[in-house]
Amino acid sequence: MRFANKKHIHKYIFMSQTQLCLAFICESRPVHLQQVLQRLLSRVTYALEHPPLDIEYLQFVCRQEVTLITALSANIGISQDLVRGLMDLDSLIQQHKEGQQVATVVEIEKPDGCGRPRIHISEDRLIHFLKLGLPQETIRKILGVSRATLHRRMRECNLSVTSLYSSCTDEELDSLVSEIKSTMPNIGYRVVRGALIAKGHRVQWDRIRASMHRIDGIGILSRMSQLGCVARRTYSVPYPKYLVHIDTNHKLIRYNMVIFGGVDGYSRKVHLNLLLSGNQSLYKKKSWHAFVLLLLLFFFKVVFVRMSAIYFSDHVFAHRRQ
Repeated sequence: MRFANKKHIHKYIFMSQTQLCLAFICESRPVHLQQVLQRLLSRVTYALEHPPLDIEYLQFVCRQEVTLITALSANIGISQDLVRGLMDLDSLIQQHKEGQQVATVVEIEKPDGCGRPRIHISEDRLIHFLKLGLPQETIRKILGVSRATLHRRMRECNLSVTSLYSSCTDEELDSLVSEIKSTMPNIGYRVVRGALIAKGHRVQWDRIRASMHRIDGIGILSRMSQLGCVARRTYSVPYPKYLVHIDTNHKLIRYNMVIFGGVDGYSRKVHLNLLLSGNQSLYKKKSWHAFVLLLLLFFFKVVFVRMSAIYFSDHVFAHRRQ
């Protein structure tokens, strides 16, 4: 089934919607089937009554409803014509998406003599991407060019990322930040940066942080205490078998299973991977969890004696070998 343009898609959707309405209204069906048909009808109607037509959303609705109807077909008698119609609509939308032409972003200039064609990238387009704050890696992927080509075009246009930042001094930046903080005293780094960009000043993150520490150091500490920020220590393990991490994974708790694991802190080698089961009521007791962890610590003490100096668990306690 092939359709020439989006007008045919609208026509096919309208026909499918009409058939669905007739199936829903004219026939006496069970309550569950009526709910399924009503859900499908409301979602298709919503997609059609909000122009322009969102092809992606309509395809998502088709695939989701086909999955739901197929799963319910064993318990509820659903006509296969409805399923085939949704699948035909899905394939039609996919053909329409594959047939769309992608707009050309860059232009090719043929040289007068020998050599490869030159990729032309306009200066306005580069400035637009840079002002949006996009990284150079993202810009080259959007344009479909290599990193070297992008750097050459930026040099030819005398463009650089550093030239787009504001040249204001630290005193001027402190004055701007003080003015912003006077109107919004409880804002953080990101909102301050957004306010500076709105005023026409694009400033590096390091300078913004330094300025806020000079202007509002007490406020930063106050927000850190309110947010519960944790000053984490630097993770450092000097050599293998020095520290072993013991932790649990509860993603299979609905199946009454808990995974216990032990990993070497230096090499990340798995020393233990144990699957245990038990009553769900026991998992709600922290004492049972701690008891199992202590058993694992003893297991590591016996099996890997004189192999690991520290055993570290998720309950923030460590066992050091004497």
